[in-house]
Amino acid sequence: MDWRNKMGNKTYFKPRARLMLELGEQLIKNESVAILEMVKNCYDAFAKNVDVTLENLDDLKNGFIIIQDDGIGMTMDTVVNHWMEPATLNKKNIINGEKKSFEHNGMVRIPLGEKGIGRFGAHKLGNYIKLVSRAENDGEKEVCFEINWGDFDNDKYLSDVGVEVYERKPEIFLGNKSGTRIEIRGLRHVWTAKEYRNVYRNILALNSPFKAADSFSVNIFSNHQQWEKDLISFEELKDKALYKAKIVLEDCMIKEYTYEFEPWEILNKVKYRKSKEYQNTYIYDLEDKKNKTIINLKPFEIGTVVIELRIFDLDSYILNLGFPNDKNTIKKYLKQNGGVSIYRDNMRLYEYGEESNDWLGLESRRINNPSKALSGHLVVGAVYLDRLDSTDLIEKTSREGFIENSAYDCFVKAVLYAISCVENDRMIDKADLRMFYSGTFKTPVVDSVKSLKNTVDKKIKDEKLKKEINSALANIEREYLEINRIYVKSSSIGLNMSMVIHEIDKILKELEKSVKEESASVHIKNLVSDLAMRISSYSELIKNTKKNRTAIYNLVQGTLDVFKYRILAHNLTIDNRVLADGEKVECAASLVRSAIMNVLDNSIYWLEKYEIKDKKILFVEYVPESGYRGLLIVDNGKGFTIPKDKLTLPFISKKEDGMGLGLHLVNEIMDTIGGKVIFPDVLDFDLPIDYENGAAVALIFKEA
Repeated sequence: MDWRNKMGNKTYFKPRARLMLELGEQLIKNESVAILEMVKNCYDAFAKNVDVTLENLDDLKNGFIIIQDDGIGMTMDTVVNHWMEPATLNKKNIINGEKKSFEHNGMVRIPLGEKGIGRFGAHKLGNYIKLVSRAENDGEKEVCFEINWGDFDNDKYLSDVGVEVYERKPEIFLGNKSGTRIEIRGLRHVWTAKEYRNVYRNILALNSPFKAADSFSVNIFSNHQQWEKDLISFEELKDKALYKAKIVLEDCMIKEYTYEFEPWEILNKVKYRKSKEYQNTYIYDLEDKKNKTIINLKPFEIGTVVIELRIFDLDSYILNLGFPNDKNTIKKYLKQNGGVSIYRDNMRLYEYGEESNDWLGLESRRINNPSKALSGHLVVGAVYLDRLDSTDLIEKTSREGFIENSAYDCFVKAVLYAISCVENDRMIDKADLRMFYSGTFKTPVVDSVKSLKNTVDKKIKDEKLKKEINSALANIEREYLEINRIYVKSSSIGLNMSMVIHEIDKILKELEKSVKEESASVHIKNLVSDLAMRISSYSELIKNTKKNRTAIYNLVQGTLDVFKYRILAHNLTIDNRVLADGEKVECAASLVRSAIMNVLDNSIYWLEKYEIKDKKILFVEYVPESGYRGLLIVDNGKGFTIPKDKLTLPFISKKEDGMGLGLHLVNEIMDTIGGKVIFPDVLDFDLPIDYENGAAVALIFKEA
């Protein structure tokens, strides 16, 4: 049955007046979006200058916001038939239909707004608005109206709530001036410093940090200078970025690719490097590990994509050189402003680049590959799109980014691949920085044997004893190298190999100490004999470890019980926030307790090394991803002294006589039980301020 052929009464929607209030609440997310939407309307009106005045925002009665531009203004007809018509198709028809830009007095612009809902930003900010506009070449008159949004908060129909629009002689735009002024009073709520700072930063970020705007400037006037304290601009820090890149993507190709490593003058051991390695190469899908799937933008209306990046280095050994007196300045700036933003015709799309919107998944990539992947806290980036060419990338009505359609998915994959190319180039220069500035590399056992041989030659007078010891040491070195060869070939005995190294080196150090004592010949012979026997037995060592289900709380508490005397001896404060009723994980408890002890040992050493008076270690359980549980261990020291991607490699240490095996053992243990160890950025967690510069280690377990 075709119900459409049935006779009936035609009716119409009759919206209530309060619908206008609901639209303002639901379509405009926050104060930043509200002001940015109105500023974008100024851009569409060919304004060169926009003045945003924010006064007395902490006072509901006397606070006000004024947004005034010097654009082409509005006539009575424009106000009545366009401004007063929400969701007008006027701008959308220009973009989708005429597909062209517009020129006015030498300025070429394409409308940024297309849904006709930006005006609701005024309602988001206050209960009363007064609009004054003077159109260019429209005579000596201003168009004015006032709206009390409270008039709409009743049961009247929308058509029954009138707004009086009138004309008057110019009072605001005198002489030949034109433009629009919107004054907002009756603030919806008392602003906080945080809200103000967010709005301030977002206004400054409206234009790309790398490009000059199209004769478009936004100026902020306020009596809240105290709220602007320590707000830093990108201009002040951009020269501190060691790495920069520019990439141009077209269809399925990287048409242009330039990467540069620009070390500071103080980093005189490394050299400037420029790379064009990926220019004129295909764009690949990173989800295809074999790099066989090509990403092609051409089937979609996306157009040419241009990417610019400035990448900073926050490793402590670099920050100590670049920011000797204030390392936190750049950390705080990047925490608040870092990330990759999207710009259409050089105007930023909210909320790409915000800390809360990791649209490229950079943070999860970095957790999985901290030595290579970029974090949003390391980069200030911009992705440029042409508005007319990128119509398949459709903005959400809520102004919270693009609709996640197939065009958007393709766009994200292409940008992410381009960033991965930069990561590959950056790794080369990171390696040089580590080599020259991050400490020394040690090879235990072999170097210890050589050192011991030299000491024996100098100190032992008895030639027969000297020959006997050196012969035994030569056998020890051969046996060790054979075990190491097996270890490299088969990672399954990695944990046991680490134990071997620890044991051997302990005895070698005691040997060297004894050799230096003239009367220790018998003890030396016994130690050499014991060592030779032990290393032979280790070469055949295989050990299986049984896994069980347990709560992370039990693992922590069990470790602390064993460790309690060391905690007391070192005046250590333990802040254990792991809950007893947490999800269970699968692991070998004895091995994990050993891993936690290694982490604690590391922290204690460096807390004492840096003479931290009130030494603290924090334990927190968290969920890193679905199906996993994490144990975060953070101290209140000064962070790691070597790059995070080198922390689990054996034999790298800045400790005096350190072997660099502590965290290597932790890594081996976690790998053995099917987990992993990572070293997240402390700034990624909401932790007490005492721990913001500390060393963070996270043990990741599979849920049982």
